[in-house]
Amino acid sequence: MHTRYYTNLIGIAFALLLLAAPFNAFAAISVDATSKGTGSSSSTFTHVVGSSATILVVVATAAGGGSQTIGTPTWNGANMTLAAQVNSSDGSSVAIYYITNPATGSHSVSISCFNSSSCSGGAISLLGSATVSPIGGTGSSISEAGSTVSATVTTQNASSYIIVGVTTPVNPGTYTPNDAETAWVSSTIGNSGTPQGGQGQGYVATNSGSMSISWNTPNAPIARALEAVEILPATSVTATPTSIVGLVSAWWAF
Repeated sequence: MHTRYYTNLIGIAFALLLLAAPFNAFAAISVDATSKGTGSSSSTFTHVVGSSATILVVVATAAGGGSQTIGTPTWNGANMTLAAQVNSSDGSSVAIYYITNPATGSHSVSISCFNSSSCSGGAISLLGSATVSPIGGTGSSISEAGSTVSATVTTQNASSYIIVGVTTPVNPGTYTPNDAETAWVSSTIGNSGTPQGGQGQGYVATNSGSMSISWNTPNAPIARALEAVEILPATSVTATPTSIVGLVSAWWAF
């Protein structure tokens, strides 16, 4: 009888300790500020980062060159880190860069594009992101026909923020996202009468796992490039609830 009594007490104590164990919580990522700029072989524009921003992400697009490349963007003179990029062979490139704990205040984003007639970029600063290893899943796609370009991203966290960049060597004003995404950068530039440029947008993930991202673009036999990157949320350890601690203390006192 005493053995069963003490066994039950031990079981109850163990359960209470499990309930009292600290656990991880994920921060909600929110937008701090956005900005954009465009040019032919380069693009420089001003972005204002708030004091609580944890990451700055830049979507850079190049179009129209056939063998175009995108150089490493800088923020306030500091090189940014490449998250992911996609390059087509006939006129479209998208690269997504980031820098954690960015310098606050008003500074310049500078992007250089090579062998390109359109160099566009957009920046978005976020609050609540991870600052160590902030990149989760990525996905990219190149479409040479039809009117849709799609990519799949396997997200790691349902509280993540997804950044997408898309471009094609025709008017980006006709781009339409097939999901509930919010456009935050759009630009066009003329080249021999043909407007070119790129778009980028971001939205909060609603679940972890496989996510399909799709955009409608002009229906023409040209390359459409799409790149998507998952920005992971920050984690914090939640302390043991006071009520549980009190309950365990009362049990031991008894």
